[in-house]
Amino acid sequence: AARPEQDRVAFRVIVVARDRQRGVELVDDLQAAGFEARGPVSKDDVRGLLDGYSARAIAVCALVSDNDHSFTIDVVDLLRGVAGVSVLAVGRFDRAEDLAAVLDAGAGDAAREPLASVELAARVRRCLTQAGATAGACIDLGHIRIDIGARVVHRSGNPVALTRTEFD
Repeated sequence: AARPEQDRVAFRVIVVARDRQRGVELVDDLQAAGFEARGPVSKDDVRGLLDGYSARAIAVCALVSDNDHSFTIDVVDLLRGVAGVSVLAVGRFDRAEDLAAVLDAGAGDAAREPLASVELAARVRRCLTQAGATAGACIDLGHIRIDIGARVVHRSGNPVALTRTEFD
């Protein structure tokens, strides 16, 4: 179902979590720290909430909370093409390799829980700064347009198929 326009632009931090209780705790902590936070939402619902953000150049931090690094990587993959969105992953990752895999997948930042409220707030501020750097960032070179945030190249209006390595 479509959401009213004011509902879609009322947050800057969106919490994606499978554990609803933990997601609610994170939203409460973020709101207490002064952030416009929303959630928790499921992996399946997050993309719909972000529709229209890149067109308005609004920076959004998607905070993904889960102890399963494969779930977190799925969310990172889902959000990779959304301009103006940076992902902060937090969880009780058991192994350093799991944390590294989340970062390698494209998360802007990742941290092990528990984290102090002051550290969480600092990481969210950094996430929003990263997201703002890509919101609406495009390079036009004649008939070639590069959308930095969405990591998409168009030539004469047609998308060019590039791997992540080729784009970088």
